[in-house]
Amino acid sequence: MASTTTDSSAVPRRPTTLDDLPQNLLLRIISFLPTLDVIQTTIISPAFLDLWTSLPSLSFDFSLFLPPCDTPCQTLGAFSEFLTRALLLRHPPSSLRSLHLRLDSATHHFPYRRHIDSWIHYAVAHHVQSLSLTFSSKHLRQFQNDITYYYPFPLPLLRNGSVRSLRLDRCNLDLPMNSSRIQFDSLTSIDFVQVYLTDEMISNLVAGCLNIEALTIRQCDGMKDVKISSPTLKSLELWQFRCDEGSVEIHAPNLSNLMMFFFEVGEYVMEDSSALEEADVTCIAMAENYRYWSKIVRLLGHVKRFRVQN
Repeated sequence: MASTTTDSSAVPRRPTTLDDLPQNLLLRIISFLPTLDVIQTTIISPAFLDLWTSLPSLSFDFSLFLPPCDTPCQTLGAFSEFLTRALLLRHPPSSLRSLHLRLDSATHHFPYRRHIDSWIHYAVAHHVQSLSLTFSSKHLRQFQNDITYYYPFPLPLLRNGSVRSLRLDRCNLDLPMNSSRIQFDSLTSIDFVQVYLTDEMISNLVAGCLNIEALTIRQCDGMKDVKISSPTLKSLELWQFRCDEGSVEIHAPNLSNLMMFFFEVGEYVMEDSSALEEADVTCIAMAENYRYWSKIVRLLGHVKRFRVQN
């Protein structure tokens, strides 16, 4: 019978630690965290010391930033300086995949506005592809009282950039008088939430986005007769707007997905909607709102997948 022997001189294998993982895997792990939390991982181990400076996606949320400041103004100032320094310390200063900023509604005031301008300029200069800017607020926006109250986003800055996806929440649009001549070759997806929009602004913007595929307009005011015309648009969402004297006219031959959620106007026009495959129509569940619902439904009888409320 053969005997087995054990080599007592064998060296036990050292367990794998975080320091042994490749940098690309560590970057993948921390990319799911808000950037403020990622920067705090520098105290975990030497492997994390400068790892955050190579993140391709950055997300800064003011609500997570709570330094021991005496006043809200000092807190805003500290947050602005922190974010600016974090961008400058990125190494190497390579391209950005995405930048998402969630700011306090007071940051639109001077002198914080210049900080926001510099952050957007930085992102565009570093070829950001997805840009999101949200101002948190406890109250719904009152456009009629003060439409210049919120940060004026410099939309023309994106003309020669690489931004493909843009989301603005509670901003204004800073557009020149001749905005009809502005073209955006890179923009394919736009999401506006509580952004003041006029009929002319919408028409010019859609016409200027030569490759737009998805457009979402939610809780926006300033519109009356909305005209959306685009040969490339595939997805359109219109949310929460009411104007009995208004209308919406859609000319998008490649539109395949349409959602209208509480978007109630006097007249609906759909031209060349043969490519439409999926639609979702919801109106306020009251008898007097049936007139909006029925006008839309009559235009969408050919849709393959049609979701409507009872």
